[in-house]
Amino acid sequence: SIIGTPAYLSPERARGKEASCLCDIYALGIIAYLMFTGDLPYKGETVSILFQHIGGKAPPIRELNSSIDRDVSVFVQNLMAAEAKNRIQTMQDVSNAIKALLQKL
Repeated sequence: SIIGTPAYLSPERARGKEASCLCDIYALGIIAYLMFTGDLPYKGETVSILFQHIGGKAPPIRELNSSIDRDVSVFVQNLMAAEAKNRIQTMQDVSNAIKALLQKL
């Protein structure tokens, strides 16, 4: 069975696979997307949302908020990659990326 809030559920969890830290990294990406755009990337009924996560076709945040720095947009996309292997792999890597972004901005 699948346990989690559909709007924040990683594609692998939507497919019924085991949870991992990559699921949390994906959920953090959804939260960051919401913070920068004011909206969730995927909306609709539960089943529809799950399929949208699996498809991984969220509009880039710069399309919804052009004031967002390009590197920040790429960072959020890397958190939300539909394929777990394409995501930032550890929370330490997330922390390092955030520190690098803060130094740049």
